[in-house]
Amino acid sequence: AVPTHAATAVGTLGSGVSVAANTETTITYTGLSLVVHTTTASTVTLSSYASVVTTMPSGYSALGFSAQAGFTLAIDGGGALIKAELTTPPLTTSAAALITGSVSAGCLQYDVDARAYNKIDIDTYTAGTKTIKVQLPKAGTYLFAAVSANAQIPTFYNKARATASTSVTLLFPGGFVLDVSTSSANNVTVSRASSSAH
Repeated sequence: AVPTHAATAVGTLGSGVSVAANTETTITYTGLSLVVHTTTASTVTLSSYASVVTTMPSGYSALGFSAQAGFTLAIDGGGALIKAELTTPPLTTSAAALITGSVSAGCLQYDVDARAYNKIDIDTYTAGTKTIKVQLPKAGTYLFAAVSANAQIPTFYNKARATASTSVTLLFPGGFVLDVSTSSANNVTVSRASSSAH
């Protein structure tokens, strides 16, 4: 859906901001911004997530900002989320120093109940400003990490994961690992059975 209007608003972390339906609203917070488009009038709340409570997968090191480890996005209004583009505040100097050579900046969606992670592809990491731009797919908690080049990709069950024409290793909650090698780009979805026939 293409937004029919554009708007701006000033937000405070932890407080709701009202956005109109089908309007691309740029919400500016101190040091960061969120561009949101929903199909119905909604209240958007972006909150600080204080610290990483569940160990990140091997090959992932938590990246921090001066005041938080990540962010939680909440949306009330019943409509569909079309866009939620977050531009983070600057990483701390020590965190930014981790992103070098074969180590890249990444984003992890965190499922608090399952205590599990799902890797989200970022749009950009800008070294000069030490900021990350990422499309948040839905309401939830998002943390940021320095990602080693050959790290396994943490993935939620029932979540389509695009694979390029190379091999990739997917890591699911509970430690299940799936190696995928394809000759072309595909989507892989792994579901958990609730019972076994054996």
